[in-house]
Amino acid sequence: MGETVQKNTKPEKVISHKAEEKKSVSTMSGIPKHSRNISQKDTSQFVDISEQDNRNGVIYRQGEESPFTGVFALFMGDWIQYIETYKNGKLDGESSWYSQNGTQILLEQYQAGKLHGNQLSYYENGNPKAEVMYDKGKITGVISFSKDGKEIHKSIFNNGTGIWKLYWENGNVLEIGKYTNFRKDGIWKKYNEDGSLESTLEYQNGRLLKETWGE
Repeated sequence: MGETVQKNTKPEKVISHKAEEKKSVSTMSGIPKHSRNISQKDTSQFVDISEQDNRNGVIYRQGEESPFTGVFALFMGDWIQYIETYKNGKLDGESSWYSQNGTQILLEQYQAGKLHGNQLSYYENGNPKAEVMYDKGKITGVISFSKDGKEIHKSIFNNGTGIWKLYWENGNVLEIGKYTNFRKDGIWKKYNEDGSLESTLEYQNGRLLKETWGE
């Protein structure tokens, strides 16, 4: 996910970077096979984002006294680049980004201003790119896909702690390790495509302590 979706150095940032490089043999599941198009939405009630007024972190529509409930949209001529759904001045519900031809490239779900639920990103061909799962702003899992829809990575986290696994196209493990509180921790191993060990890395609280090459 460097493209994913997540704007920090937590696992999903790394996932996006890796997803562009390697493939696996698993097939995608649990995510819509194709992104939606903005033409499928009723845009008549969308409010231009130029009317958005941020007052100490609470969003209003300019000229109104009550926090905004509804949908703001960025209009680029006849192209809607993104939409944001608000409830009582906080992001709540769907936020989506669209390509110039109207195809959805990113879908996020918010609850009371925090990411909650599944964040879905898509390739330009409409196929899934990544699914990042959130629980009230905290990441709980990630699945990444190749352009042709094959699953290339899957990790499930509990409060930022869990096992990271990435696979070669032939099914062999490419990389395996553990995250603790969203940081690499303990022994990580990288393997060549034939299954031979490439390197062993030791981390502590996200800091690389030692790297050994080969068996």
